[in-house]
Amino acid sequence: MPPHVAMTGDVLCLKDSKVPIIADSLKKAIMKEHEASSAASHRVILKFDIGSCIYIDSSGSNHNIELDSFEPPKPDLLMPFSAKLIDGINRNDSRRRVLILFCFEYFNVLARDAAMLSIDHHGIDVVAKVPERATLANVPHQYH
Repeated sequence: MPPHVAMTGDVLCLKDSKVPIIADSLKKAIMKEHEASSAASHRVILKFDIGSCIYIDSSGSNHNIELDSFEPPKPDLLMPFSAKLIDGINRNDSRRRVLILFCFEYFNVLARDAAMLSIDHHGIDVVAKVPERATLANVPHQYH
């Protein structure tokens, strides 16, 4: 079983004074949901109030997490530009070759082709075509 987190808590209605702040951030982050909420005649915005949090590791052991150890998320400054960055890299052959070199340098695998999947403040996700039976040096999985 992979490690995961189990949370319990209550779903509470937000006060009317908080609704515009939450609605504005949702409109900026997810345009499709904004369009759907604008079309609706009645809206209710809910908040999840965490009551407890338990980390369950891969061996099945439970570890309680103190609620005051949670920090509010930091905004991802790359998000407004990520789609254009990814599209610009994936549509340019020389930039895709740089991704192939990236795979060779950091994973010691000579890829036939590579494309960027996502980018954020944590880094990038790259998918690559590698020769059959190629394996990564530090990763126990085979990629075909």
